[in-house]
Formats: sequence, structure tokens, C-alpha cells
Amino acid sequence: MRSNKCSKCKEVKETESKRYCRKCHAAYVREWRKNHSLNEEQRFKNNVRRKTNMRILRGKLKKLPCQVCGTSEKVEAHHHDYNKTYDVRWLCFTHHREHHKMENFKAG
Repeated sequence: MRSNKCSKCKEVKETESKRYCRKCHAAYVREWRKNHSLNEEQRFKNNVRRKTNMRILRGKLKKLPCQVCGTSEKVEAHHHDYNKTYDVRWLCFTHHREHHKMENFKAG
């Protein structure tokens, strides 16, 4: 079982399941990103995800129940085509992972 203290600064973390507090995690990612930059496709996808999340936060895009099982807990936006920024499928965590496993299985 993990401690509720940050591994780096020993301050109390917001989430027990994470290793670092937000501040230390952000510093780690900034340092890591210096040697691991995003390519154009990754940057484009991140921008689309940010735009989608901002629409959700502003109430312009409403989370719906999972399109597979109908549960409304922990639904995630799945972009089938990143060129259609706000055209998303709502999937619960489990079905979102299953969908990507099947896509990778078909591609590989």
C-alpha cells in the first residue's frame, strides 16, 4: 500500500494512488519533456483533447452514459476521427480500453 505522502517532497498528496503531489509531478514532466518532445500528430491530438475538455468544463458538451453498457460513471470521450473535434463517443473506462485493444488487435 502506498503512503499518502509525496515520494519527493514528503508533503501530503491529493491522491493516494499517485506517487508524487501535483507540484512535483508537474516538475518531473517538465524535466522529462525536455528530452521527450511530442511529434506533430501527438501535439494535434493533445490540442483536440484539450478543446474537448474545455467544452465539457464550460457546459457546452455534455457527458452522456456509456454507449455500450449505459453506465454513467467515469465516462470518457473517444475520438474516432481527431479531425472532427467535438464528434465523440462516450465510453466507460472499461469499454474504452476494450475498444482500443480491439483496434490494436485489428491493426497488428
